[in-house]
Amino acid sequence: MFQSNKKKKSFFSQLFGSDTSENRFTVKELGLLHQVLDANANVHEGNKDIVVEALRSIAELMIWGDQHDPSFFEFFAEHHTLSYFRRILDQPYCRSGEVAVQILQTLSILTQNIQSEQAIYFLFSNNHVNQIIAQDFNFKDDEVLGYYISFLKTISLKLNAGTVQFFFLKRRLAEGSDEMRVEFPFYSRIIQFFRHEESMVRAAVRTCTLNIYSVKDAGVREFLQNSREASEYIQNLGKYVMEQCQALAVILPATRQGTIDPKRLDVALEELDDIFYYCYDVYSLFEEGVGEKLMCVLWKDLHSVVLEPFRVKAGGDREQTPTAGGDEGHTLGSCRLTVSLLILERLFHILHIPGLLNATIASLFLPKTKALKLAPLIWTADVDAFSASSAGGADSWYSAWPVFRRCVEDETKHVESTLCVRFLTKCIKSKCLSEDVMDEAGLLPRRLKTSRMLFNELTSIDSDPSTGASSTGRVASSKKKGHRRAHSSEEIASMQLFPTDQGGQVAEAGDGEDIDSVARKMEDCGVDEGRGGVAKEDEDEEAPYLMFANLISEPFRVDLVNLVGWMLSQWLPLDSLSRNSSSGTKASAEENREVVFSPRKGDAQGGRTVPEALARVLDKQMKDCVAELRVHLHQSWCDGLPLLVSRAWRRNKRHLISPQVSMNAVETAAFLLRDHSVNKLSRAPKGSPGMNTAIAAARQGNEAVNAFVAMAQLKIWIETGDMPNDPSAFFGLQRGLFSLDEPVGLVPHDRRPLPVSDGSEVNLDSINLIGQDGGKAIGGQAPIVAGALPCRVAFTRGAERNVYFCSDGRHALSSVKQKTGQRELGSVCIFLADANESVSSSSSRTFAKVVAMAPLAGAEPAIDPTHPAWLHLRVRPPLSAFTAVCGMMNASQSFGQPNIKGKRPKLNDGRWTLAFEDAESARKAEEMIHRQREQLRANAEDLLCNFAAS
Repeated sequence: MFQSNKKKKSFFSQLFGSDTSENRFTVKELGLLHQVLDANANVHEGNKDIVVEALRSIAELMIWGDQHDPSFFEFFAEHHTLSYFRRILDQPYCRSGEVAVQILQTLSILTQNIQSEQAIYFLFSNNHVNQIIAQDFNFKDDEVLGYYISFLKTISLKLNAGTVQFFFLKRRLAEGSDEMRVEFPFYSRIIQFFRHEESMVRAAVRTCTLNIYSVKDAGVREFLQNSREASEYIQNLGKYVMEQCQALAVILPATRQGTIDPKRLDVALEELDDIFYYCYDVYSLFEEGVGEKLMCVLWKDLHSVVLEPFRVKAGGDREQTPTAGGDEGHTLGSCRLTVSLLILERLFHILHIPGLLNATIASLFLPKTKALKLAPLIWTADVDAFSASSAGGADSWYSAWPVFRRCVEDETKHVESTLCVRFLTKCIKSKCLSEDVMDEAGLLPRRLKTSRMLFNELTSIDSDPSTGASSTGRVASSKKKGHRRAHSSEEIASMQLFPTDQGGQVAEAGDGEDIDSVARKMEDCGVDEGRGGVAKEDEDEEAPYLMFANLISEPFRVDLVNLVGWMLSQWLPLDSLSRNSSSGTKASAEENREVVFSPRKGDAQGGRTVPEALARVLDKQMKDCVAELRVHLHQSWCDGLPLLVSRAWRRNKRHLISPQVSMNAVETAAFLLRDHSVNKLSRAPKGSPGMNTAIAAARQGNEAVNAFVAMAQLKIWIETGDMPNDPSAFFGLQRGLFSLDEPVGLVPHDRRPLPVSDGSEVNLDSINLIGQDGGKAIGGQAPIVAGALPCRVAFTRGAERNVYFCSDGRHALSSVKQKTGQRELGSVCIFLADANESVSSSSSRTFAKVVAMAPLAGAEPAIDPTHPAWLHLRVRPPLSAFTAVCGMMNASQSFGQPNIKGKRPKLNDGRWTLAFEDAESARKAEEMIHRQREQLRANAEDLLCNFAAS
């Protein structure tokens, strides 16, 4: 490097330091640096370091001068410093290595840090920057490539309607010709790297092009619309998207087989998402012209890859081989369907391009003639192939419902069936799809369908008898004006369902024909072809979307059940109509009309009409979930499960009412690679309750609660169209007596045990057991009454202590936490109290200090077989630890799957060994625990009494 005998300060220490004895930031110093460049015009190995240091110093001085002294820029402009840079780069030796890196770095620093508009204009003028951009650098050098791309990105950030003019060049098409050709070297050079293997380079290219597309200038838009380079870039962009889809079809099966690193799948999915986001940004910035070209290119390149698994022959059979020119690169192998569904889901999640999405939906769900009519973009794919196939009679098209049905019916295709649901959910949520296309495809939500029917009713049927004119006359006049279109099948069905009064019969269909004859003619003409089975009421029981009801059954997946429930709720009828009403009066018609167009009122009057097939699935799965939860209510966490129900109700309601279906690349890859064959509810061992460890019982109980809540909410929402915030009413609970938010609420207020906490003192003479005043008998035996039982316990080796064993306590807030206002969950508990440590005992009352507590619901007693006076107790952690662990389990769920990178929850079981005075006392203590624990578990099971008949 350029060295000096005197040690120099760093740039920042010179810039901000207080020592002014040696001020380098002067115009004189800048002149000396110019002399260095002039003296070393021919750069070689011997003077390379001197030139590099001079270039770096020039950048430092120019940045300082731009902020402090305008004379620096005047000197820079007067001496044409950029011409020095260009002359250096004209030498092949300087296009790689340190010299090229330093020049590119200097130019990047100048462009990025100079704030003066005049300086920016001068920097871009005189065509020096264009010539530097056009230099043939050694891009095999990663450092040179990195600084070159950074330089171009810095320039793109400075582009506006004024500065962009410096990057346009006009050249004659031929010598002597007056015609001029416009060139844009900056754009032409940057797009050469859009396929580069480095992701950072590709990201920089996309940033640069987006900055160009965002410039509001007529010349830029003219170039991007009409130039050959811009058109070729759009074409190559579409091919690159198709190649990424094909690469994903190769990487996915190889990753599943373990032949390549799973991270390759993450990278492929991230690149696919990035290129989709980029395409949408291009379309949004330049919708007319470039955006339309991009839409056509994407459809032409993607439809043959994405839609191919859905192709069927004219007879309805699915084609087994793709028709994409016979090229194996276009086939998706064994994972074609999975990849197609995944791309469709990402397409509708990211690429909000109306024309492209409408063409996709029309192709998948409509017959060819209707699809071509409603989505003209389909014609741009391959008009010649379409014409040839139609003329030859061997026509084929796409059909999504048969493919969806195969995925749903095959239990091994969990990934595919989930992707089908996610794709349809995206379709329903999309704001870009045409309602006409959605309606014809049978995907339009019933509420929107009802709104359209209401609008057609208000605009096409005369409801004002005061005018005295006939409906036929008005409709005829409207037809002459061109404001009246032919009735759709939905409108005809609506007019049949809601006839007007006798004085104004609907004869507007034409020439005095009645509605039935017009409807028959329209059906004969195939008006309802391909509507998906949701347009008519008599087809509700066979609507194709009802196939997804099978996904509610085992293996039960809460995330998928919520998606299916939300999707079905969008398509199911809004109310319970009287379909076969014998009354044809005007009042009956008005009442039905009010029910149809006032869904809330219809719901209040009797709920929604649920197809029989769906009702059977809901009832069966509800019974299974209740049975599963009832098993866990007889285990160690029975007092905590009602609390989980209350919390899960609020949490799951958000997921059901407003499902979130977006996943990033890492989550998607984990979902695709996970083994779903064992993803079933973990059935607890019914014959041996309590044999699970605390963490296993907590995990299984949490799964059972989530499944029960999801199924209960789905059934309620499907049947009533409403979802309450508080689940208490559905469990037969009365506020003030029971509460799902309080674990000890399983016990009535007047029978609740003594509140105790660690370190508190209790009066042993006042302890009463649950059921003392004639409580519920267990197993035909009367409840026992007992008090504290003396025993010995040792929590550390060799340190026995005499304590009293009590089984009728209630875990309460400690005095410290009461002062801080913190809430601690309470539950019925057993506890040990030491009378020797009490300071409140007297001759008339016996007090003891609580030294240990454990929840009653999780206590598992067992008498030692060799020492009958010893009682072994396996105790579980407190309820607060249980709810914290369940919260961690639920928080680590990513679309129903555990996050392996999350913190692993822990619950450690404890053990007590109590030595009583004799075997009878030990047996009595065991019986106390058994009876009170069974009473508590029975109270918990009573919460499900309303669901017993479900």
